[in-house]
Amino acid sequence: MRTRAVVLLTLLLLFTLCEAAPYQHLEAKTVKIYAPAVARTSLGEKGVLIEITITLLHPGSGRVYVSTMPLTEVNMQASLYTAAKVAHELAGIPFSEYDYLIYIKSPAVIVGGPSASAYVAVAIYALLANLTLRKDVSMTGFIAPDGSIGPVGGILEKIEAAASIGVETFLVPVGQTVDYQLKIVTRKVGPFTLSTVVREKVNVAEVAREKWSIKVVEVWNLEQAIEYFTGKTFPKTVYEEKPSKEYLSKMESIAEKVLTEVQALLEEKSGIVGNSTRKAVNKIISDALKLIKDNKPYLAYLTLKTALIKMYYDEISGKWSKREVSDVKKIIDSIRNKISELSSLADRVYSSDIPYALLLCQEVTNSQRALDKAFQYYKSFEEIPFLSTLQQFLYKLSEARAHIKCAEVVAGILSANISVLDLEKQAALLLSEAKSAIAYAMTLTSGSDFLSEAEALFELARSAYMDQHYLLTCERALRAVAYATTDLNLMSIQISGALSQYLNYSKILALKSIAEVKCYVDPALAYAYFEYAEYSSNYARKILYYKLASMYSKALLSLIKEKHKRTVTQSSGSSSPSKKSPSQPSKPSSPLQSIWDIVVQIPRVLISIIENIIKFLEKLIKGFTGGLVLQVLLFIFFNYFESK
Repeated sequence: MRTRAVVLLTLLLLFTLCEAAPYQHLEAKTVKIYAPAVARTSLGEKGVLIEITITLLHPGSGRVYVSTMPLTEVNMQASLYTAAKVAHELAGIPFSEYDYLIYIKSPAVIVGGPSASAYVAVAIYALLANLTLRKDVSMTGFIAPDGSIGPVGGILEKIEAAASIGVETFLVPVGQTVDYQLKIVTRKVGPFTLSTVVREKVNVAEVAREKWSIKVVEVWNLEQAIEYFTGKTFPKTVYEEKPSKEYLSKMESIAEKVLTEVQALLEEKSGIVGNSTRKAVNKIISDALKLIKDNKPYLAYLTLKTALIKMYYDEISGKWSKREVSDVKKIIDSIRNKISELSSLADRVYSSDIPYALLLCQEVTNSQRALDKAFQYYKSFEEIPFLSTLQQFLYKLSEARAHIKCAEVVAGILSANISVLDLEKQAALLLSEAKSAIAYAMTLTSGSDFLSEAEALFELARSAYMDQHYLLTCERALRAVAYATTDLNLMSIQISGALSQYLNYSKILALKSIAEVKCYVDPALAYAYFEYAEYSSNYARKILYYKLASMYSKALLSLIKEKHKRTVTQSSGSSSPSKKSPSQPSKPSSPLQSIWDIVVQIPRVLISIIENIIKFLEKLIKGFTGGLVLQVLLFIFFNYFESK
């Protein structure tokens, strides 16, 4: 008897909540694509088609749920999240108001999951813009956070798989119309037959045209891919290369402060600094002043940093030669303490200071990297006491000290806030993106300096995340992604020789990203990286820094928009109630949040059934009269069971 009463009272409470909570219409749209991939079978690796079903749910909370069968080798969650985020940025629709259910079905284990992420980004954009995807177009490529499409492997195998469903146009990343294939060459030497495996250069476009009548087209970014799939065109804009006056003014001020530090140190250490170092420092000061005059303040800042390194090196070398080991230990302890102190400061800056706080984070990270390398050299020196190893140890300590001194200068222009920046979610997502990019790069390349740097930055980002330094995590994770994706670009350049294309596209993408974010905030570090890329004569560094400028702009835009959204939400929550637009359904109230999180994961068909039931109940309980009738019916049922 009591159990029945409890059940009925629970039902009464639920219907009361239904009356109190506003009904929300759940929008669900689905698209299915067949993406080419390379799968591992009993006969080796071969091209296959994987079925990807993407369901858009609105309203949502910026989540991407991925299910794969069978499981993939590389974690796809981060790459597909990036695909959704980039598609939303291009469409100009807030990602935080949508959820996605992505089901991937493959006939075999996929080799490298992110290679389908660009195709998924195209499909998500089509869902958002209500566009239809052409069935005679297919593609491969992974999507980077800045919207560029990165290189992949197994191009010919994927084209062969796409040919089986009538594809006529196949999109590949820039530079990948040329690829290498492994070929077995046999030759007879006397009575013996020798077989060797050689790499043979293949013109992918020619093979695809002659063998399957497929046209292969190179695409650089998501916009170009969407144009081929849907026919939609995007406006061609010429972007201004001139940095903002605010950036020039602030960065010049920072460079001049570092100049003051250099001049003061030169005077203070006059008895320690050697004549050759003094001459070099004076030359550096002269060069820096010229760079400032030419509106290149970041280059002046970097140049002056080398002067600090030279003087610190003379000082610490002198202490070591005099066996003043305790003083060297004090320098190391001071660097460590400053790293900890400035990492905490970065968490408490005002949102308007984030662009320069990222510069602070960059210097803190550089100092930590130099310190880590110094200890590696010292360990090697203890094992085998080579003079060159000792010099590297002392130089890296000087480098770490110079970076932290520059970080202190940057910190001087920042204002500390009482509250901590709420960036945990963004930090976690960027960390996942970095992990995915590195894991994928490792399937195609190995042993490069850029990939090693990406791995080291990722470990530092993970450490910062564990210490709850979320802005520092964002900065390190972004650099890790940039290094990993640049490494893939360099691999593609070596195969195809498409250097000029990569440089041109990288520059255009950097300018486009800067133009998008400068409407909201001055992207200081993005301007700085673009300035360095234009100056550098090393093509690998140019591509890296163009990419960094682009990625920092995109990340900054995301951070600022998320901060603005929270501010608007908080202010609207504290103000008087107002009528909500029917096109923007409100998010479920917190008591129902856990239930909502489960509901959005239910398959599309079941969601439609539930939606219809809710509509029926809404009609039933709508208004005071309907609610009263329902409660009277429950009261009658209650008395009926009590009588039993």
